[in-house]
Amino acid sequence: MATMTSQLILSLVDRVTGPAKAVSAAVRNLERQVKLNNRQLDEMRGRVVEAAAVGVTLYKALQAPTKAAMEFESALADVSKVVDFKDGAEGVKQFGRDLMALSERVPVAAEELQKVATADQGHSGREWCNEKADGEDLSPDHGRRGSRI
Repeated sequence: MATMTSQLILSLVDRVTGPAKAVSAAVRNLERQVKLNNRQLDEMRGRVVEAAAVGVTLYKALQAPTKAAMEFESALADVSKVVDFKDGAEGVKQFGRDLMALSERVPVAAEELQKVATADQGHSGREWCNEKADGEDLSPDHGRRGSRI
């Protein structure tokens, strides 16, 4: 009987060992796959963060000049309300180009020049730019207080 019991135990061990080894190998394979997937997910997260950072940077880089251009156009519209442009809309456009050119020659930003032009209502655009080309009298209240920008 002891021999029969031993044979039965060995037979059961042989029948269970094979499938148990296969299950163990499958579990180890799954664990490797999970580690590989986690590593790839971490890499992808890093790429997504990089892409988001590039997107934000690009947005800000494009937003600044666009916003500045919109503000410049808005200020030109304000100037055109108070300054006599004999050429109409083309005169306003030319005045904007003249202001940009003037802002490169004198140490005053184009936006500040627009404010001065708006306050100094008596002149047409090109005449005004020609008068201010030397950088003198670039204050909207120049005649009142003698100040300069």
